[in-house]
Amino acid sequence: MNILAAIITSIFVGVAVGYLLQFLTPRARIFYWHTHDFTFVVPLAPPAQPATIRTHALTVQNWGRTPATDIEIAHAAAPAVFHLWPSRTYTVDNSSGPHIVRVQNLGAKEWFLIELLTVGPGPMPALLYVRSREGQAQWMPVQFQRVFPKWFNYALLLIFAAGAAFILYWIARSVQLISQNVH
Repeated sequence: MNILAAIITSIFVGVAVGYLLQFLTPRARIFYWHTHDFTFVVPLAPPAQPATIRTHALTVQNWGRTPATDIEIAHAAAPAVFHLWPSRTYTVDNSSGPHIVRVQNLGAKEWFLIELLTVGPGPMPALLYVRSREGQAQWMPVQFQRVFPKWFNYALLLIFAAGAAFILYWIARSVQLISQNVH
């Protein structure tokens, strides 16, 4: 009976460890977010109507531990102008309908910004998807926030550590008091 229990336990542990290892293996994780949108209405000399110029910036970053390959950024239509920064090698495909910008690879923790510009009264082309060979990218909402000086961050860390130590001390004292009263 002990041999059967050992075999069942080893199989169960092996399956459980194998399942958990798939979450720990290095992989590419692509995130993207909008940094800004802006509309300019540029006055022109009469009798011409003012020109409408729209800008849109999209940041793509690999937060994973392995490189991402064949990154695609697809828009419903081609913008008037677009640029990638920092400068990267890319290809453009308009043959299948949507405007697709393909970047060959993106290393771990690397990022790039794609800046779009449209001219005219129409809206900015809709973003359809961002993906790589490793999977669909995840949209991440962002908000800019103030960056505090290091001394301020260290002071906050010290206050939080003191508060945590205070709470742990009183939890330990309470457990000690309860255990003395139980016996």
